[in-house]
Amino acid sequence: MRDKLLSRVKSKFAGRRPRVLFPEWKDKRVQEAGQILLEEKVCDTFFVLGTKEDFFSFKENSFFDKQENSLNFSLFSEDLKTRVYDSLKASCLRRKKNIDENRLQEKSTSKLYQSVFLLAEKEVDCVVAGCSYTTKEVIVAGLELLEKEEGLGAVSSSFLMAREESDKQQAFQALYSDCGVIISPGVEELVSIAESTLATWKNFSFLFSAKEPALAFLSYATHDSASDDSVERVKKATALFAKRNLNVLVDGPLQFDAAFDLLVRRIKVKNSPLKEEPANIYIFPDLNAGNIAYKISQRLAGCQAYGPLLQGFARAYSDLSRGASASDIVMVTCLKLLSLST
Repeated sequence: MRDKLLSRVKSKFAGRRPRVLFPEWKDKRVQEAGQILLEEKVCDTFFVLGTKEDFFSFKENSFFDKQENSLNFSLFSEDLKTRVYDSLKASCLRRKKNIDENRLQEKSTSKLYQSVFLLAEKEVDCVVAGCSYTTKEVIVAGLELLEKEEGLGAVSSSFLMAREESDKQQAFQALYSDCGVIISPGVEELVSIAESTLATWKNFSFLFSAKEPALAFLSYATHDSASDDSVERVKKATALFAKRNLNVLVDGPLQFDAAFDLLVRRIKVKNSPLKEEPANIYIFPDLNAGNIAYKISQRLAGCQAYGPLLQGFARAYSDLSRGASASDIVMVTCLKLLSLST
């Protein structure tokens, strides 16, 4: 999958190389990811928010000794801090938030906020963070400085789950959402999550064996097998999504086995709108279910989990799992680059 993804990114940006910024450049995994992106010619510059002396005192391998021309040391110093501060203050005024001068000064010196500001100003094309920053920190910085994507609702996230075919297991590709942002979504938020994840699927459709998206709103109940407030919420979200997206295969509420296994679905559901297609987009009823499910799939089913891919921002901005490997960082970066218009 990685080779296919790298090839697609290089083809998309044949005319120019995208500018990717990692605020956590001191992390060994980020440096390894930067090396891969440079070697694969996805990028031609490794941006560093700091001095050359800082970088070479923290770098963990000798690759960059031979690639010094590929390094861009962004010495914006006080000028960048001032610009970030002014932007944050304007954001507070726009959102009618109280202005805490000390907090604004602190944020203006943060590598995360400086990176997101440069992304907002289109001075870089993509920012990927989360090796040490928490998901909350990454999202809050985006909400304060980035515009939302037109036509999409609340910011959410998805994971690309992938497993290669083997003698013992079939291949699997799917999007799980939301696994990282919205704790207890209501009906409108579930629909927003689903529509954002559908847009994500379309960006990555070439990675899927399926020819079209098939979306399942998950629950502990299948259709009318049980009923409570949570099931009713999922039922209403399914109906509203179907009404807004007439040409998309969707069903719900569904238990996971009915969404995934055609034999089970035939027993539990009469005339499912998914027809004979296994779902490839799974919308979970809340953050507990989504977060637990992706980690179970990762640890027990042998799936690779790439994300959380943030959805709803107008710019290419993503979180990482703090346990991400260098390879994971490369994959998430490439996936976000594919969401850019060239």
